[in-house]
Amino acid sequence: MADLYDVDALKADLPNAKELAQFVYDKTGLALDLIGKPKEEQYLAAKNALEGKKVPQDFITDDNPYVDKKDLIPVDEKSHSLFQGALIFLLKLQKSIILGLLICLTHLIHSLIVNVRLCSVNTTTE
Repeated sequence: MADLYDVDALKADLPNAKELAQFVYDKTGLALDLIGKPKEEQYLAAKNALEGKKVPQDFITDDNPYVDKKDLIPVDEKSHSLFQGALIFLLKLQKSIILGLLICLTHLIHSLIVNVRLCSVNTTTE
């Protein structure tokens, strides 16, 4: 099978890692992590990806090459887990409050039934 892409042509058309990664992503849907890797290896990995050949795992990423990492808002795992903990606590508290209200309501109904029986007993004995 003949090579479909020429490394020198890729270097001429796509002079930096970001543009190269975006081009590969557009053509293949594969996101490559090229930044910081040796130039020659970047272009070989991109060429392999474009030709459907095996790409080394350390070049593959889930990050979209069009999204600038500087624009992302970092997620603090501690605050995220604190939020989840607070939410779980509130849900448990809500269950406890509902259960407490049901118990109070049950006692109230029981008291009303007892009082109605007492009233009916008092009216029948008079």
